[in-house]
Amino acid sequence: MSSTTPSLSHNKIRARPSASGLQSSADSPRTPLSRSVSGLYGSPGSSFRIDDENLLIFEFGSRNLRAGFAGESAPRCRISYSPELWRRSGDYRHWDVDFENRSGREGYELWGSLDVRHLDLGVVEDRVEKLIREAEARFLLLDNRAKRISLTAPSSLPRPLLSILLRRLFEGLQAVSVTVFPCSVMSCVGAGVRSAIVLEIGWLESTATAVCEYREVRQLRSIRAGRALAKDVRRLLRREARKQGASAKYKPHFEEVDDVLCRAAWCRASSKATEDEEQETTTITIPITSKNAGISQVSLPLQALAEPAETALFGSASQTRDLDDHDLPLSRLLYEVLRHLPIDIRSLCTMHIIVTGGISNIPGIKQRIISDLQDLVKTQSWDPIREYAPRLGLSRPTARAAPLSEVDGNLQRQSISSMPPTKVTETVSAESSSDEPAVSIIPAHLRPHDANPIDSKLASLTLKDAIPTPAKGTLRAVNTLGAWAGASLATNLRIRGVVELERDRFLSHGLVGGAVPGSVKPGVSNAAVETSYARTRQSLGANAKLGEKSGGWGLGVWA
Repeated sequence: MSSTTPSLSHNKIRARPSASGLQSSADSPRTPLSRSVSGLYGSPGSSFRIDDENLLIFEFGSRNLRAGFAGESAPRCRISYSPELWRRSGDYRHWDVDFENRSGREGYELWGSLDVRHLDLGVVEDRVEKLIREAEARFLLLDNRAKRISLTAPSSLPRPLLSILLRRLFEGLQAVSVTVFPCSVMSCVGAGVRSAIVLEIGWLESTATAVCEYREVRQLRSIRAGRALAKDVRRLLRREARKQGASAKYKPHFEEVDDVLCRAAWCRASSKATEDEEQETTTITIPITSKNAGISQVSLPLQALAEPAETALFGSASQTRDLDDHDLPLSRLLYEVLRHLPIDIRSLCTMHIIVTGGISNIPGIKQRIISDLQDLVKTQSWDPIREYAPRLGLSRPTARAAPLSEVDGNLQRQSISSMPPTKVTETVSAESSSDEPAVSIIPAHLRPHDANPIDSKLASLTLKDAIPTPAKGTLRAVNTLGAWAGASLATNLRIRGVVELERDRFLSHGLVGGAVPGSVKPGVSNAAVETSYARTRQSLGANAKLGEKSGGWGLGVWA
């Protein structure tokens, strides 16, 4: 008996503690049995969501860079361009006496123009390389896991600039693959809609893009953007400063103009100023940091700060007939894109109007765009004719066209209903009365159907749980989280893009490897390319076999 007792006690000591034992002594701190590290947005213990690769999102703009990880709602870093960022070691020009007059806006832009004929692509590539290195070393802090990058770029980006961005991402970060997403489509993803018209007010240009089912349908561009607005703000500051005693050599620095543009500029919500706005006499004081100004501050009325947006973005001082196609105001730009769309796509896009871009954060600009667009639709409808010939006695119809929700697509029914009813009289004797009511003859296929009680009941049950949707054809603005957030969501959901580039193929062939099927490739006959593309086309059914690996990729909207 004594020999068995130590063995039992020994086994009891070596036994693993049970959950009930831990719960009974919950007062004393204990190390948990299973240790798990929670992610930033993940739940504890979700080991099935552990990724073996880094999913990165990059968005290169004209004025700043946004970078971060997929699945996050905001980027980890937002790097603004400045001459101090591009300064190399041993460059002491910043402390020169005349440096303030010699430094312009060139140091605050990644590329000063989308016309690559006037760009030094070598300088642009060096700047992109430094931006990627700065983002990786200071903010991203990447490990040795494989990297897959999603790049959001506008569809109007020239191919030389796109090639520079892809090359620096592949060589700088050693990425396995890069997926390119259009900014307009990602803005729709960030807004939670499939079809919309996206107005992006950028720095170099403003772009209005119609998107239907995540595909770009039509696009127009205008030079009325952030740079034109900054020029008008600069003229306003210089004019008011000279009125208040500033020296003739004073030229507002770019940082001063940008600070006033971001903090004090605003836009009237309507083209017709109200009496309260006209009687507004608020005056603000703006400090002057330039050394050669001669004054330390300038005072100007608040109403004057709304004039640059009126002239630069909406062209209130110019007539419509004097504007070129590349110089359209923002509201007219939206209207022209919508007017050229098919009626079914237009009805979807008018319900989702997205205004994005850095300049769209100016107070009142979104309300002004929607207000002017409503006035254009009310006065001109969707008539493709701008001006009627007065010599022929023609004029634009004054009656407002019916909205899209009131338009009946059955033209036959409209034509039949517009016809006068046909009177049918019976050939009876003369004693029959002549005041019998007239009977209208309507073809059987155009007569309204009898009410079906089953269909009515099903429709009422469906409407109880249905989400109310606005009527088609109504103008409605939609907020978006931005192109970066949309790309973060799409990448985290493992959605494959149209343009996916692999590292080895791109570094070997460049963008030539992304030629569309049927194009001529160096050293490969056109017939061979067509045969290879036809061989990879397979059915998309459940029993379909995977196609062979293609030698190239499609460039989508950048082709």
